[in-house]
Amino acid sequence: MDQMPNNPFEVLIASFKGVSRTQVRHLVQEIHAAGGTSPDRLARMLIEEDLPLETRLSICWLLPRLPVPETIRLLIKQLECAEESMRAEAALGLGLSLKAKDDISSLLKLLATETSEDVLSAILHALGIIGSPVSAAPIMQMLRSFSSAKIRSEAAEALAHVHGSGVVDELINALRDPSPLARYSSAYSLGQQGDRRAIPALRHLINVDFGATMWGSVSQAAHEAIRTIIIQTEESVE
Repeated sequence: MDQMPNNPFEVLIASFKGVSRTQVRHLVQEIHAAGGTSPDRLARMLIEEDLPLETRLSICWLLPRLPVPETIRLLIKQLECAEESMRAEAALGLGLSLKAKDDISSLLKLLATETSEDVLSAILHALGIIGSPVSAAPIMQMLRSFSSAKIRSEAAEALAHVHGSGVVDELINALRDPSPLARYSSAYSLGQQGDRRAIPALRHLINVDFGATMWGSVSQAAHEAIRTIIIQTEESVE
């Protein structure tokens, strides 16, 4: 029987497969060469502003995937970084580190003030992973009124696993969004929500919406959402 690795870096590398494993191994080797030979050392290096940005970004990616008790505090601090790419990476890391019951106020505060679409996308992705009901209202507000179709789409997708008052109704309303991207994501998230109230609106979408996205047509997303809802609700009855 093969012995499991106990080095946290090797454990991380072993959790990936194929090309991804090779890429992660290469990243770890680069960080080791820069002095990051232990998780604790990485935590100290992250706040060393004289390090190259790319090195700090790599550390920011590694920390939430390693056993570092200070990770959440360190990532929250990086949300204040002047570099957009660092704020985005820190937000994504918090998405992996925080749970639905945890305090997500740092992400919500940045969501309300951030101007970079890349960072906003990262925050919404993180909030979608965390799935805290506390994030429902601000995400719905972005879906309802943000000027960028990309961000409205990201907001709709983030709501896939965020359960809160009004979420399903907001997603149903978003099926009328002028952007096919936002409509596609709204249909997808309605499927994940698993609420049969969405089925009539989704059926209507199949017949009248011919919008297309890089992931497929809006009508296809609506069809798949209905199938997912039916499967989920039938399983819950059983």
